[in-house]
Amino acid sequence: MVLLIHHSSCDIFKAKEDSATILGNLCNHSEDIRACVESADAVPALLWLLKNESDNGKEIASKTLNHLIHKSDTGTIRSAANDAVETMIKILNSPKEETQAKSASALAGLFHCRKDLRETHIAVKTLWSVMKLIDGQTDKILMAASSCLAAIFLSIKQNKDVAAIGRDALAPLVSLANSTVLECRSINQPLSDTINRSGAVLALAGLLEAANGEAAATSEVVDALVLLSKLPKVSSGHTKAPWTVLAENPHTILPLVSCVADAAPSLQDKAIEVLSRLCSDQHDIVGGLVSEIPGCISSVARRVIGSNMLKVKVGGCSLLVCAAKEHCQKQIEILSDSSLYIQLIHSLVSMIHMTNLPSENGSGENISDIKISRHSKENNNSDETVCRTAVISGNMIPLWLLAVFARHDSKTRAEILEAGAVEMLMEKISQNAFLYVGEEDSTAWVCALLLALLFQEREINRSNAALHSIPVLSNLFRSDEQAYRYRYFAAQALASLVCNGSRGTLLAVANSGAATGLISLLGCAEVDIADLLELSEEFMLVPNPDQITLERLFRVDDIRKSEESLSKHGSRVKAKNGIGRELVYAWNQG
Repeated sequence: MVLLIHHSSCDIFKAKEDSATILGNLCNHSEDIRACVESADAVPALLWLLKNESDNGKEIASKTLNHLIHKSDTGTIRSAANDAVETMIKILNSPKEETQAKSASALAGLFHCRKDLRETHIAVKTLWSVMKLIDGQTDKILMAASSCLAAIFLSIKQNKDVAAIGRDALAPLVSLANSTVLECRSINQPLSDTINRSGAVLALAGLLEAANGEAAATSEVVDALVLLSKLPKVSSGHTKAPWTVLAENPHTILPLVSCVADAAPSLQDKAIEVLSRLCSDQHDIVGGLVSEIPGCISSVARRVIGSNMLKVKVGGCSLLVCAAKEHCQKQIEILSDSSLYIQLIHSLVSMIHMTNLPSENGSGENISDIKISRHSKENNNSDETVCRTAVISGNMIPLWLLAVFARHDSKTRAEILEAGAVEMLMEKISQNAFLYVGEEDSTAWVCALLLALLFQEREINRSNAALHSIPVLSNLFRSDEQAYRYRYFAAQALASLVCNGSRGTLLAVANSGAATGLISLLGCAEVDIADLLELSEEFMLVPNPDQITLERLFRVDDIRKSEESLSKHGSRVKAKNGIGRELVYAWNQG
C-alpha cells in the first residue's frame, strides 16, 4: 500500500487515497500495527500526498498522518513521526493555500490529542508559522489556523514560551472576531459556522487565561468575546453562535469571573455581559465561581448599583441569582459586610418598571437574551410549553433576585417594602397580567410570587398598599385556563394575606370575587402544577394556597353568616375538605 501511494500515475489517484485511508485505520487498530506502518516509510508517502494530491487526497493524507503521529509515544516522536511534524510545519509556508490549510488542520488534530507535544519546542515552532496564516483571506485558512492555535493554547499556562508568543496573536484574533460579528449581523451563516469549527473562541479564552490579569491583553480578548456574545444563540440556519463554545468548555469561565472580581469597572462590565450569556447552560458553574472567587460578589453588586447600562445591571443580577442558588446566606453576609445589601435592594426595586423591549426600556438595549435555567442541563424538561417556569429571563431576573432575598428574613422584606416595592409590583401586574400570550417572560407571576413572600410580614400585610393589592391579585384569576402560574401565585399572595392579616383583610379578600378563581384551582391535577409545587417548596410557601385561603375565609363569622343565608338557596354539590358551602355555591353558579 505504501508503494501504491508513491506511484504517480493519474489513473490510480483513487487507489492511493483508499490506501491512505486504510493505513489510517490500521494505525488506530493497535500500537504494533502503527509502528509497522511508520517503519514502512508511510510518512514520506503521506507527506507527498499532502503536498501534491487533490483536495480529497490532501484531506485523507492529513487525517492519516494525524492517526499515525498522535498514537506514537514521546520517544517515537523523535524518529519518523518527528520528521512528519517538521515537514508539516514547513508546509505551512507553502504557496498553495489549500496545502497550508490541510497541514494546519492536521497539526491542530495532533496538538489537541498530544498534551506532551503542546508543552515542547515543537508547539512554539508551529505557533510562529501558524500565526502568519491568521491574516489569510480564505475561510479555510482562517478556520485551520485558528483551530491549530486553539489546540496549542490548551496548554498555554504550562508553556511559557507559547504564552509569550501568543499575545502577538491577540490583534488578528480580535479582528477576526469583529469581522465575524459584522458578517453575522447580516446573518452570514457560513462564516459563523467557520468560526465555530475554527476554535478561534477557545484560542481567545486560552489567551485570556495566559494574560493573567494584564490589563491591555485582557481588555483586547474580552472586547472580542463581548462582540461575539451579542450574536443570537442559534441563527435561522440552526448554526450556534461562536460564544456558545464557552458554555461547552467550562474551564474557560474562570478567567472571565476573575475579571469581574478585580478588573477595572469598564472591563468588569464587559465580562459580566459575556458571563450572563452562559447562565442558561452553565448556571451551576457560573454561580459556584462567582461565590468562590474573593471579591466577585461585591464587585457584581457594585456594577448592578452603579452601572448605567441595562445589560450590565440585568447581567449582574443573573450572576447573583446563580450564586444564590447554593450560597444565598454567604452572599447576603458578604453584601452586608460590604454595606452593599440595602443599596442593592433599592437598586433592584428601581428596576421593577423596566421592560424587555429596547424601544420602551429607555436604553435601547435588548435584555431578553439574558436567561437563567433553573434546572441543570441534564434535568431540563425538553417540552418547554409544559414547564413555563424553567427559564427566568430579561426583566424577570431582578424580581427573582428580590424574591430570593425576601425569602431570607423579616429585615429584608421590610426594606423591600420601604423602597416602595408593593405599589410598583401592583402597577406591574396591572400592566402585564394578560401579556402572557406568546411572551414567555411575562413578569406578572413573578410579581405575585414576590408579593406572597412580602405579605408574610404582619406589618406589611396591614398596610394600605397590601389592601389595595387585593383587587389586582383577584384580577389575575381571569387569566387563561392553562396559565396556572398566574392564578397559583395570586393564590399564594392571597394565602399570605389571609394567614397574616386582620379581620378587615379577610373581609376584603372575601368581597373581591377571588373565591371562584380559588375554587377553579382546587381541581388542578398535581402533574399540571408540578413545577409550581417545586417553586413553593423552594421559597418555603404552602403547597395548597387555594384551600388554605378558602378555609381561613370561612373561619370569619360574617362570612360564615353569609354562607348560612346562602344555604337557603340550596346547593347542587356538598362541601368538601372543610370548605364553606358559599364557595361551593359560587362554584355551582360559575
